[in-house]
Amino acid sequence: MSNHPSVELAERTVRKSPESGSAWSLVDAARRADFATEAAKLVHDIIVSAGATSAEEVLRGVKEELADRTAQFERLAAELMGQAVCRHCGHAIARIGDAPWRHSAAAPMSRGCRAASFDRDGTWDNSLDRAWKASPPKTYH
Repeated sequence: MSNHPSVELAERTVRKSPESGSAWSLVDAARRADFATEAAKLVHDIIVSAGATSAEEVLRGVKEELADRTAQFERLAAELMGQAVCRHCGHAIARIGDAPWRHSAAAPMSRGCRAASFDRDGTWDNSLDRAWKASPPKTYH
């Protein structure tokens, strides 16, 4: 059991207090701790299983693992995720399976159209229709 807060706990805190800078800092710190833990496990596994004896061999093993995991992620993302451009604002949108389209260029991803809040320069714009939802061009299948 780790003695640092889990990413899930930190993300729940952010959902309950999205304006809290300290909650976002907690999420970032928890993610970094998880990444460091994973990296240490990976290096240990490479040393034990492959018998790596030099830093170059460990780095080569890390790069191979990174390439494998990246390829797996890209294949799965291509299978599950639809990507398009929002017909209202022109920003990138994505969806996973049958979920609603969300703007993918900003974090956190937004269900509502970013054109409803910001103009193309990223400046706040109260005059835009807030009822728009992220949606692809009508020709998207």
